[in-house]
Amino acid sequence: FADLGRRFHKLIQQHIEGISIDALTQSTNEPELARWWPNYLASLKSNLSDLPSDRRAEMAISIPFHKHRLTAHIDLIAVHADRIVIIDWKTERKRPARDQLLKRMQTRVYRYVVTEAYQRPPGMISMIYWFAEFPDPPEVLQYDAAQHAGDRDFLNQVLVEIEARAQAEGEWDKTPDERKCAYCTYRSLCNRGSSAGVIDPEAEDYDREFSIN
Repeated sequence: FADLGRRFHKLIQQHIEGISIDALTQSTNEPELARWWPNYLASLKSNLSDLPSDRRAEMAISIPFHKHRLTAHIDLIAVHADRIVIIDWKTERKRPARDQLLKRMQTRVYRYVVTEAYQRPPGMISMIYWFAEFPDPPEVLQYDAAQHAGDRDFLNQVLVEIEARAQAEGEWDKTPDERKCAYCTYRSLCNRGSSAGVIDPEAEDYDREFSIN
């Protein structure tokens, strides 16, 4: 299922970059892709029709963050002089509740990074979660100054905790939720698997594609 999600993201990227719909449709033989692809094309004419025309797919955006860099890997960003829209394509089997999406690390990092990178007021930034299985309506998360300040404080605290634990002696505590180990490249070092984990970016409990380095 994760491979289908990656292929779907690649189809959208190729479409944004100018490959014809007819050519791409030939690659949608699996039942899931055969559902998701028409849903995507229909949404471009309906609930995603007003996106700014300057669109860039699979874009990494990085900002200085204290002594580190905070990077977001964004599925699609659409930019206009008076607004910026972040779009994340989801192929999850269940649609999360809105309050869960607002609490996701992905939501907080993406909107914070874009606001800082583009130097725009937070009110000009919004993020859309578009669900291939549940395309209508997309989940639109507007941003504002209060949320931005809260995200800054939250991310600062996360970084402080990471740095403190990195400097502490001894091993870090292992997560009690071993399901998360399935996505960890280093799980064999903790004796929680004999080989590297396979990252499933569409797993319900996996916050995807951001980093602090």
